[in-house]
Amino acid sequence: HCRMKLEKQFCLFCEAERIVKLIHSKAAYSSSSMGPANPNNLVRRIKDISKTFRFGRQEDASEFLICLIDKIVEACLRSSQPPERLRPSSGTSYDQLCHSQTFLHELFGLVLRSRVVCSRCHHTSDTFEVQYTWIVGVRNHSDLRQSLHQFVCRETLAGENLYRCMKCKQLVPAIKRYTLHKAPKILLINFKRFEFGKNSHKLSHLVRYPEHLNVKPYMSEENCNDQSLNYRLYAVLVHVGSSMHSGHYYSYVRSPNNRWYKADDSTMTQCDLNQVLTQHGAYILCYINETEPAIGNHVTNGITSMNKTIYQNGKLNNSEQRTTTATTNSKFFTPHLL
Repeated sequence: HCRMKLEKQFCLFCEAERIVKLIHSKAAYSSSSMGPANPNNLVRRIKDISKTFRFGRQEDASEFLICLIDKIVEACLRSSQPPERLRPSSGTSYDQLCHSQTFLHELFGLVLRSRVVCSRCHHTSDTFEVQYTWIVGVRNHSDLRQSLHQFVCRETLAGENLYRCMKCKQLVPAIKRYTLHKAPKILLINFKRFEFGKNSHKLSHLVRYPEHLNVKPYMSEENCNDQSLNYRLYAVLVHVGSSMHSGHYYSYVRSPNNRWYKADDSTMTQCDLNQVLTQHGAYILCYINETEPAIGNHVTNGITSMNKTIYQNGKLNNSEQRTTTATTNSKFFTPHLL
């Protein structure tokens, strides 16, 4: 069904589908001789994901993840007939931004709202942004919930940061606040451990994170009861080292039978939950909404069914021209030009 493969072009969507299906295939669980999924095709095409990436050089996992999802989305849209383009990732209309352009938006897309209230006339201005990862600061924080609370704290705009009110038509003090406006099925939380400036460094202290997370305290008030907001930890990506371009990455992953495993290169070892929850180098957390089915079935079946939907008759099955979103040019993540 893929138009790009029919034209003998490399399709990142199809390659990602191949890897995910290989990881979650039943044969992988039943065969003791089954090796790790081979990502060599992806590695050889690393510059298709980002022109700044270099073969043989360690890159930042967070940047890789976001660029990878963006490029898979682009591959989905290019394979439609006629090809579609990614649409803006921010705007003032939530109704326009909340619709999904691809199944990846359905899985990972979270909507953040920035609300500014004028202290003089109380005029309210809302701006919405769609992200694939929720990037939160960890400086002076020892717990994930502290970081999330800080993210949604009210900020006073005053002094040199006065707000230009659209109604007052002048610079005035104001209150600004970010909230989670729409929660995704799969919530990716990225600890902001690397700080840049004259003395660039990594924050390596332990930031505790729970197995079960409820995001209701961080939601926009009007959406607190609109959806299930309970999440369970599924995976943890750990970075060991002092620089994003050096060190070592490994992961902890929860299996379908709820056992935890450490995935370190080609080695898988079983471990306990306490080990998972006490990683000083935890960098990216993956939480799954507790109302969702097992991740293996969800992702594999989701990719297969959505692949058929996207490529049916060479067109996107959803023919409506909706205004939807991507993640580039975000306030919270500024990637290199792709």
